[in-house]
Amino acid sequence: MKKRLLSLCMAVLVLLPMLSLPIVAADKPSTANVDAVYVINLEYGEAVFAYNETKHLYPASTAKLVTALVAEQVFTGDYEKSIEFTEAMKDASFGRCFGFSVGEKITYGALLHAMLVGGYNDAAVALAMASKGTVRDFADSMNEYVRALGATDTHYTNPTGLHDPAMVTTAKDTACIAIALMQNEALYNITKKPKYIMPATAQSKQRTIYSRNSLISAILEEGYFYSYASGIHAGSTDEGGDCAVTSGSLDGLTYVTVVLGGRGDGDTNHAFTTAKNVLRYALLGFSAKTLKSHKKQVTTIPVQYSATVT
Repeated sequence: MKKRLLSLCMAVLVLLPMLSLPIVAADKPSTANVDAVYVINLEYGEAVFAYNETKHLYPASTAKLVTALVAEQVFTGDYEKSIEFTEAMKDASFGRCFGFSVGEKITYGALLHAMLVGGYNDAAVALAMASKGTVRDFADSMNEYVRALGATDTHYTNPTGLHDPAMVTTAKDTACIAIALMQNEALYNITKKPKYIMPATAQSKQRTIYSRNSLISAILEEGYFYSYASGIHAGSTDEGGDCAVTSGSLDGLTYVTVVLGGRGDGDTNHAFTTAKNVLRYALLGFSAKTLKSHKKQVTTIPVQYSATVT
């Protein structure tokens, strides 16, 4: 078969992308008081803001995103499935806990809400042990899951995000994980809720859980709410600092924003302030532009040098 080799200039023109995201002149947001930031556009897979995005950092509560994804592989949307909170689950729960009673039966869906909305560690432990039997086995499944996603700089040892020197991630990997969760509509919708009313159990009346993500709710903290923010999760540890993962859409473009290692001064949560600023920067500073229609001829360029090959 014969092929005609076009000039290098013509080849370059053919390979030009059809779409781009041109930036409008704007000052980039500050990254002071945070360890890493990563913002990616979902439609084009383009990072529009990055700071220390591949630096190994402690994941803090972002680990719970993977806990939800792995538990969902086991329970596959059976949100009414009853899970009994055991003594072993209580013994393995530390830090921020909702306070489930031993012997209390909670649905899988309620535990997901307690973990993803309220950030409660005992809910994460209950999901882990109900899924795989032990925290260690569940952590192994978490690591298998993120490796399959391509998040190769991430390693977990527990489902909660409580500090362990061996447990690390990056802002870029965390964005990859957040995108995986967003692809599960039911899980993503849970993270969007400003509050959740947990149904009564045999041991307790109904209880209300408020979102820790102050980008989507001002119930627990004021000053960080951003109307364009949607989901995903937030939390903190002493060693990992404050973390915030959120998404936002405007004019047909969607972004995922990850901030890790927020270090406070006074009462300011710098993970929230930075996430809000970089998400606004992305939403307002970028737009999609069509460079060339597939059906429209722009120009004709004569070929000066060519060759015929077989």
